[in-house]
Amino acid sequence: MAGGGGGGLVPVPVSAVITASFCPMRLYLERRSGIARTQGSEYTICRQIASHLGEPLDAGTLWDEVLAIDPGMDPRMRTFLETCIARCTEGGPWTRPRESDVPFHSDRYGLYGNIDKLFDSDPPFAIVRARPAPPAGVAGSDRLRVFGYMLLLSDAAGIDASCGSVEYIPSGVPRTYFPHPIDKRRFLQALRSAREVFSGKEPARVPGPRCRSCPSHPACFPMGKRLSDIL
Repeated sequence: MAGGGGGGLVPVPVSAVITASFCPMRLYLERRSGIARTQGSEYTICRQIASHLGEPLDAGTLWDEVLAIDPGMDPRMRTFLETCIARCTEGGPWTRPRESDVPFHSDRYGLYGNIDKLFDSDPPFAIVRARPAPPAGVAGSDRLRVFGYMLLLSDAAGIDASCGSVEYIPSGVPRTYFPHPIDKRRFLQALRSAREVFSGKEPARVPGPRCRSCPSHPACFPMGKRLSDIL
């Protein structure tokens, strides 16, 4: 699906914008390595459970489907699946989507991505997450995701959404979120940073408190070099 003309912007996936919102250098290093980030076992399980929400959840059937998708799945992950099923059965309410895994592309914003679920009522779409829900609201990165998919729906499908749902499968809760202006500004800033990376520009290194826990830290700050030398 495509929207209107946008002056030949470099197309960027929503997922890359989220990475750039944490650190543009991390996105740059991931692209330079050529190694695609893979979804974990938890996501495979949660995504499959999510596809059945709104109907009775049978652990045996779902586990067989998970193994069909990933035959090498660790058998111990069945406990995680059963825990998620129990929480989703207790939680909700869940709405059956009219479409799932729908690709969208916006020429206007130079943006593309797959929306996990589309609904006929508000909220018009949902994002599936394999992480526990925060104590209240939605996680910071999910706020940006919601706005990114709102832009896609607006341009590519003519759907002026004001909110989106985030389905936290391990907690068994869906949460509707209306992005605030600061979320929108942060997303657009990250989109610009991601587009620069996709155009081949190397971003500046900006050390922060999350650097040590970043999986790209060894490549960003090689052993034997001082931070001041790199900067």
